[in-house]
Amino acid sequence: CKTAKRFFKQCDELSVSYPSVMAMRPPNPNGWIQKTEGGSGGGHIKSLLNIQANQVNAQVHQAESIYYQKLQLGKSISCLFIASEHGAQVIGFSEQWLDSNDDEPFRYGGAVSHAGISEQAITRFTNYVVNLAQAIGLVGINSCDAICDGNDVYVLEINPRLSATMDLYAGYLLMEKHVAACQHTISASGIELNNTCPVSNAHQVIYANRPLTVKDDIIWPEWVCDLPKIGNYFSVGMPICTVVAEAETAALAKSLVHERAAALNDKLLN
Repeated sequence: CKTAKRFFKQCDELSVSYPSVMAMRPPNPNGWIQKTEGGSGGGHIKSLLNIQANQVNAQVHQAESIYYQKLQLGKSISCLFIASEHGAQVIGFSEQWLDSNDDEPFRYGGAVSHAGISEQAITRFTNYVVNLAQAIGLVGINSCDAICDGNDVYVLEINPRLSATMDLYAGYLLMEKHVAACQHTISASGIELNNTCPVSNAHQVIYANRPLTVKDDIIWPEWVCDLPKIGNYFSVGMPICTVVAEAETAALAKSLVHERAAALNDKLLN
């Protein structure tokens, strides 16, 4: 999964669509991004237009894990799924967004469950995930990131691990199902995903946009988790905590988590 050459060759064999990929730096950097195999959180992704040619060449010699991908416009969607030797089953589709800064233009910002994508995109994305999971031999809970543009789906990567979007589907009691699938005591097709909380959930990471120390008189709202300790120091760009929200729809949950994140940033800076 995490070796670009092998993963995209597998995609070709299964007729899975993905943005164009090159092992060597494209001659025209416009519209291309640089990625590092195994990177996470988006911090490793850079726009080639913002990288000097000599810097890129030096990085290529130091890290053979760098590859280049055509920037695909559309909605960033993560598919959470559970797999076994007998197949795979989709848990849900989450929309993701960025929290960009000058150094990390593709830094992970947050996600919301029950993303709104077309039925054709859902069918196509599901087929891609099922076929890839079986061909690669995945087990347990994994995630697949893609760009959805209307009915088209362009796969970016599979993360063969528990995903950050798992907490958006807490009502599914996923951990016990993950263990059962990994221990081969139940197949993915035999797992019932009865959601006891059919609302849409969202989370957003709060990053330090200036150096700060957590004040000893701060009162954290109930919708904040991953709390730091009093007196913890954060330099620019470090993650501080996570804001969560839930609502009847993905649009409402996303709007609410953005509002809460803005309010908390004001609270931390003042």
